Amino acid sequence: MIQKIVCISLFVSLGVTCYAAFEDIPVGARAHAMGNATSALLDAFSLCTNPSTLGLNSGVSVATFATELFGEPDLTFVCGEVNIGRFGAYASSFGNKVYRESILGLGCGFYMHGMSFGVSAKGMALSIMGYGSDATFGLDAGVLGVVDERLTISATGKNINLPALGSSGEELPTVIKVGSAMFLADRFVLCIDVSKEGRAGLNLSLGQELVIYPHFSVRSGLSTDPSIFSAGFGLILARLSVDYSVRMHHPLGLTHGLTLGYGIDRR
Repeated sequence: MIQKIVCISLFVSLGVTCYAAFEDIPVGARAHAMGNATSALLDAFSLCTNPSTLGLNSGVSVATFATELFGEPDLTFVCGEVNIGRFGAYASSFGNKVYRESILGLGCGFYMHGMSFGVSAKGMALSIMGYGSDATFGLDAGVLGVVDERLTISATGKNINLPALGSSGEELPTVIKVGSAMFLADRFVLCIDVSKEGRAGLNLSLGQELVIYPHFSVRSGLSTDPSIFSAGFGLILARLSVDYSVRMHHPLGLTHGLTLGYGIDRR
C-alpha cells in the first residue's frame, strides 16, 4: 500500500510511470473495523471478500462503502454491491482523475451438505492520465465449511487466473486467504484470517464483534503486515444499517470508512 501511495503521488506531481495496481483493499466498514478478518462471515460485501459466503445468503441486500485512505482525497475508494439470494454484483473505483482503478464483478455461491462454494468474475480497468488505459479479466473463488452453528472455516483465492496488465504483461498479485469465524456466544464473534498477497509475507488478521444491543454492535481488529489497529460500530434500524470504522496505520495515520446498507443478512 505504501508503494501505491508513493506511485500515485508521483503520477499526480511528476507523471512518473510506476504503479502497483489492484492491491487488495478491505471492502466495507465492518471488514475495516474487524481487521479485514471477515472471509468466513456472510456480509454485505461477500462477493468482494469471499464469494462462497453467498451460499449462505437467502435475502436481498444493497450496500455502499466509501473511504479515503489515510485521509487523502486522491486515495478515495468507493464500492457498491447488490446481492439477490446466492447471486451478486458489485462495482468499485479507486483513485482520482489522474489515476483510477475500476472493477465490475459478478458472482454466485451455492451450499450443500455443510459446504458452500463460490466464484466471481471481474473486469478490471486502469486509466492513467497521459499514459492511456488498459483492462484485464480476473477470477476469484472460495470455499466455506460450516463445521457447526458456532464455527465456520474458509479459503479464498483472488486473481487465481493470474491476470496481467500493460505491454510487459506483469501479473496482478494473487491473494490467498484462509480464515475462521467462531461464534463464542450469542452476541460475540471472533474471526481469524491468514493471507498472502503476491510476494508479500504472511499477514495475520484478528477481528471481533460484540452485539451490545440487538441493533448495535461494536468491533475491533488488528493485522500484522502492515501493522494496523482498527475499531468501529454498526447500527441497524429496521432493514437499514449504518457501519463506521477507523483504522490506524503507523506512520500513515487514520483511515475512516462508512457503509450504508439495506436488508443485510450477517452470519
